[in-house]
Amino acid sequence: MNKFDLVKAYLIDMGMAIAYGDLATPEKTVDDEITTALESGKSSTAAADLLELKKKMGILQ
Repeated sequence: MNKFDLVKAYLIDMGMAIAYGDLATPEKTVDDEITTALESGKSSTAAADLLELKKKMGILQ
């Protein structure tokens, strides 16, 4: 293994450590996200969302 490979491996390891650290300490928890969504007052049904998506994709006219 040459110096370039060692530096590359080190940078990859550091990048992964940073990424996993970000996952371990998120700014918002899942509960926070759910609470925010529920408090927004927007309600929709899965069927309505699916119909809208199909129209955007051109599956339905």
